[in-house]
Amino acid sequence: MTNKFLQSTIKSFYKSFKKILMLFINIFFGIIVVFIKKDDNTYIFGSWYGHRFADNSMYLFVYLNEFTNKQSIWITKDKKVKDYLANKGLKAYLAWEFKGIYYQLKAKYHIVDQSSTDINSILSINAVKLMLWHGIPIKKLSCYFDKDNKILNSIKASKYYKLFVPGFWDGKNIFLLVTSKQIIDRMVASFPVNYNKIIVANYPRNEMNLYYRDYVIRYLDNKLILLLKYLQPLKNEGYIILGYFPTFRDWGEDVFFTSDYDELRLFLKYLSDNKVVIITKFHFGVKLFNKRLKYLKDNIINFTNVILLDEEDDINSILPDLDLLISDYSGVIYDFLWYEKPIILYPYDLENYRKNRGFSIDYDSFNPGKKVYNLWELKSEIEIFLRGPDYIGKYLPEIRSIRDETFETDVSCQRIIDYLEKIK
Repeated sequence: MTNKFLQSTIKSFYKSFKKILMLFINIFFGIIVVFIKKDDNTYIFGSWYGHRFADNSMYLFVYLNEFTNKQSIWITKDKKVKDYLANKGLKAYLAWEFKGIYYQLKAKYHIVDQSSTDINSILSINAVKLMLWHGIPIKKLSCYFDKDNKILNSIKASKYYKLFVPGFWDGKNIFLLVTSKQIIDRMVASFPVNYNKIIVANYPRNEMNLYYRDYVIRYLDNKLILLLKYLQPLKNEGYIILGYFPTFRDWGEDVFFTSDYDELRLFLKYLSDNKVVIITKFHFGVKLFNKRLKYLKDNIINFTNVILLDEEDDINSILPDLDLLISDYSGVIYDFLWYEKPIILYPYDLENYRKNRGFSIDYDSFNPGKKVYNLWELKSEIEIFLRGPDYIGKYLPEIRSIRDETFETDVSCQRIIDYLEKIK
């Protein structure tokens, strides 16, 4: 008991020390920004803890570069990302290099899609801060308030709490993108912003892939560009392109369709015999939580009808070319609704997931496609899909209903910019 009490006391002291230290850091940078005039024409972007050029931040970045005279700058913590963008003639800087620090202090608009740590968050004081987020939540999100800690909640509820958060990135102090008023309740648990700080628009990735895909392709990694060129001849030869994009498990029990290798081999042979090519990738979160990732990937790469992407790759640019999507609890399901193509839900660990993570929706009544729970059921449903030219027919009304409820509009990027630039 004494050891537990001591550990708890040390942990509490450490947290308090970090908060006080952050207060002084914020004061320091707060003084600096007083002497730096913000540039209303400059936007900085970051994504996925600073380690990816992907997702909603990437697509809004592309839009600004292609269709406006705004200065858009990518901030990263990965030199490979910086070099990749620099080779394409784009402005990209490391979060702590001199130019990166300068532009973050100078830019009026700071935009992220995963976390404030997508950029150098302590440099965001006095900036307009926008969280684009990275997917419509199916799985349960972490909660801003702690139901068991009333003291902490009262502190967090204070308007002064932002002083102890890097760069004032307090969840109450930012602007938040949501795709419809129906989605607000799912998001405010994590981001309890005022309604006047909520922007209702489509996700940039959806708008850009629906209407401006040719522009997007220029910004993709050469590997993805080659893949997109490779897919069309395959489709012309009668191949079916299947996308399998499951979400991650916080507890690290991810599998590729099944943990039984012999079952997997037979399943993939069946798909190969029926001219089905699978494009897949493990969620970026798998890289963070699953120590067996290399083993999982090694078990896949030798199958000739499986195209395995890297965890950092952006899958949204591939969605228009898919004939069928298989997923479980991933927000990619919502994005795929725009294409009105077949979806099979494969929640192979439903009860375990419900217990360990939980849902932000009634998953049992979420049916944009058939639900199957094991590999045999999945194979049977794929057989039905392959035999039925009008497979999508009976699911189309539900697909459209969910899409209309989830997305208020197909417009995104310009609406976001117009909203931000009205902020004084």
